[in-house]
Amino acid sequence: MPKSIFVVRGVSNSGKTHTIRHIAETLVVRYMGKHKNSVNIAEVNISVEVRWGTVKSEELLCVITIAYGPVKVIIGICTAGDTPDVITERFPQLLAKGCDIIICGCKGLSENNDNTVFDIIVKTAAGYTVHTENTSHTKDEPDDPIDSRVAEKILDDVCDMIDNALALPQGKNTFIHP
Repeated sequence: MPKSIFVVRGVSNSGKTHTIRHIAETLVVRYMGKHKNSVNIAEVNISVEVRWGTVKSEELLCVITIAYGPVKVIIGICTAGDTPDVITERFPQLLAKGCDIIICGCKGLSENNDNTVFDIIVKTAAGYTVHTENTSHTKDEPDDPIDSRVAEKILDDVCDMIDNALALPQGKNTFIHP
């Protein structure tokens, strides 16, 4: 499976953390169910290792492993991405876990267009295909909403990658949830 990183970029309080946390929660729920298009309704095994924080905390660093038979897809989630030191401290933990897909946040798109954190992410994840989505929330809107457009785009792409790697039929409605 080709390695990919999805970077959610935006200004402070633009919903990056909540959007990424929503993506993590949705992935867990989606792959906890049974696949309905399989001949022998197969169980998809999923495990979540929270390395720092919790799904409801302000900051989350976790690894989600989805296994179907002998094949595994490892997804790393890191909501912290505001400063270079946070990225250099936490991001290598995801790489060490052998993540196939990484979803992270990155402050950026500010008036001064500072790309320092984004450049560190790209350099640290050398060999990963980089996908970037920008939150559209502004500081005049309520704090930290989920950017549904960004979440759906990333979820569509990530689920397609997972389903391809595990040789599962694709589509949002292919799972029976508990």
